[in-house]
Amino acid sequence: MLSFADEAGTLCRGFARADLSGIACRESGGWHLRVQRDGIDVAAGDYRQANSVDSAIMAAAQDMASGPAFDAAQERAAKARGWRAR
Repeated sequence: MLSFADEAGTLCRGFARADLSGIACRESGGWHLRVQRDGIDVAAGDYRQANSVDSAIMAAAQDMASGPAFDAAQERAAKARGWRAR
């Protein structure tokens, strides 16, 4: 969905899957789930549920982020660094 840095500079990523949706942040030892929501199943045609989950994750990301979501170049750079802050 989107990647961003929180107030401490920790890199985080919002995601939506069939089994789980939420926001995970890259901390020592790997990714840690900070926000958890139900999964979504758009194949079943329940787009209202998908929109609700997406909206909740986007709102949580805006509250956590220290700036705008990463653009494509910033996300590629974060991946190249192993999702570590600069």
